[in-house]
Amino acid sequence: MLSMFFALTGICSAEWTVDVQAVGQDLSSFVLDDVSTQTQQQQWVYTRSILGYDGLVSTLKYDLDLEIVNMQVAGDESDLGTSVSSMIFRTPKTSLDGTWILPRSANVSTRVGDIGIQVGIQSFDWGLGILSNSGMQQTRFGVNQQGNIYGRLALSRAFDELQVFWAADAIVRDENALWTLGDRAGQSIVGVQHISDAHHIGLLTGVRYQLDREANSTPYGQSNSLVFPVDLYSQTDLSENISIATEGIYVVGRSNRLVNESTRGEYASVRYFGGVGRVTHNQAIERGTIETLVEVGGASGDADS
Repeated sequence: MLSMFFALTGICSAEWTVDVQAVGQDLSSFVLDDVSTQTQQQQWVYTRSILGYDGLVSTLKYDLDLEIVNMQVAGDESDLGTSVSSMIFRTPKTSLDGTWILPRSANVSTRVGDIGIQVGIQSFDWGLGILSNSGMQQTRFGVNQQGNIYGRLALSRAFDELQVFWAADAIVRDENALWTLGDRAGQSIVGVQHISDAHHIGLLTGVRYQLDREANSTPYGQSNSLVFPVDLYSQTDLSENISIATEGIYVVGRSNRLVNESTRGEYASVRYFGGVGRVTHNQAIERGTIETLVEVGGASGDADS
């Protein structure tokens, strides 16, 4: 990452950042399951560039980031997990089908008394990334390199080690929606966190409604979904080198995306859950750190997803 910084003490400060990443793999084919399904992605190249300009004017902080060519640009594609529908994954995961440039951040934030206020486009990390991740943190869930982007109004308040926040969002991009392709999704969330030196526990819940793009309409019209998620996350530092973290999520709601002889365009119930536990050990060495990670997780749903 490259950065340039300038400041006028007591009045304003600003910083340019440039982050360029390219990741690839070249593997031989291997078996994925007990019915001898072979992996379809043996060679691929994925890129992401972020150009940012962040600053502070008096008590007003602003954050501007552009995301450029965040997608797979070469290599094998895969249709695994799409046996029910080719659009199980709403945002493009392969090739140049995605949006080439997106605003990753374009927001301002300040404080009015004890209340923090943030308005504009931003991303959001929560827990281990099951429900929401920015694409910048370590996670095993979702399209990690892309991450979620929201148009958000957020309010927060801290009470010593306890933090409370509320947000109303219009979804620019996540695993289920991409605004530039016609999806329209909104959500409202509320969360509470208790953060101390050795412990971090948080509870997040809310409501989300999505009207799917016209291109994915069923014979009965545009599909939509209404869901209510509940997410509980905790992390504990057992020592200077060892930490343990867990996250669990439960989602209920309804959707008419799936059309078959049972639904015939009517709503079907949505009810699923998942969870993950992670143990991390960091060992300092002369020229860096060795990280050992053990992770166990599970989820309900289609076994082919």
